[in-house]
Amino acid sequence: MNVDILKIDGSFIRNLLASSLDYQVVDSICRLARMKNMQVVAEYVESPEIRQAVITLGSIICRAMISGYRYL
Repeated sequence: MNVDILKIDGSFIRNLLASSLDYQVVDSICRLARMKNMQVVAEYVESPEIRQAVITLGSIICRAMISGYRYL
């Protein structure tokens, strides 16, 4: 089975800017994905600040819950 997408659980993304541990976990996942030519999906990107941090780390695909609606 080939895996080409890694999904990061929203619990890591929600605390990305407040927790250095969560930031390091997400950064490591993104680095691994780049080394393996994989895409990363980041769940619950709920603010412009988190969106920018996720994009900077290399998570290109963002999923968000805003006002009860899911955006991809």
